[in-house]
Amino acid sequence: MLSPSDILQRRIEEALTDLVSLPIWGTCRALNMQMFDLGKCRTTVNAKGKRVEVSEYSLHIQCPWRIVGPEGIIVGSEDRNYPEDEESDWSEFDPDGPTRSEARISGWLEQHEESPLVVDSVEANHVGGFKLFLSKGFVLEVFPAHSLRGETCDYWRLIRPSEGASHFVVTGHGIEDDV
Repeated sequence: MLSPSDILQRRIEEALTDLVSLPIWGTCRALNMQMFDLGKCRTTVNAKGKRVEVSEYSLHIQCPWRIVGPEGIIVGSEDRNYPEDEESDWSEFDPDGPTRSEARISGWLEQHEESPLVVDSVEANHVGGFKLFLSKGFVLEVFPAHSLRGETCDYWRLIRPSEGASHFVVTGHGIEDDV
C-alpha cells in the first residue's frame, strides 16, 4: 500500500510527464510568482476579446526555484530581490522593476532561442517539489520551503492556458484540482 507522500510524488510525476519533449520558451513574473511557458505557442481570445498568444502549458511557481546548469546556478527565485547588475546603486533598487532574476533568465532563454531547451525527464519528491531535467544539462528545480497548510499556501500549479482546463495545484496540504 502506498503512503500519502508516495501518492503525492506519483501524481506529480504523472502530471509533469506531459511536459516531456516540450520546449521551455518564455517566462514572466508577478510579485513572487514565476511563470514558465512550455510547449507550443497558441493564439486565443482573452476575456477582453483580444487575440493573445499563450503557451500550451504554463508552470506558475510560488515557492523557491532555481535553474542549474553545468557550471552552477543560472538564476533562482531569490534573484528577484537584487538589482539587475550587482555593481549598481542598491539604494535605488525597486523590486517591482527590472531585477537580477529577469535579466538572468531572459539572457539564458535568449542564448537558447535558436535551439530551445526541451524537457527530457521529470522527477518529483514526496513533499511537492520536482525537477525538470532539460536538454544541454540544465535543470529547473522547484522546492517547497514552508510548512503552511492554509487556504493560501500554493507551492505551484500546472495550467493549460489555451484549453481552459482545470489547474493541477500543489499546496501545503497536497494536490487540489482547481478550475
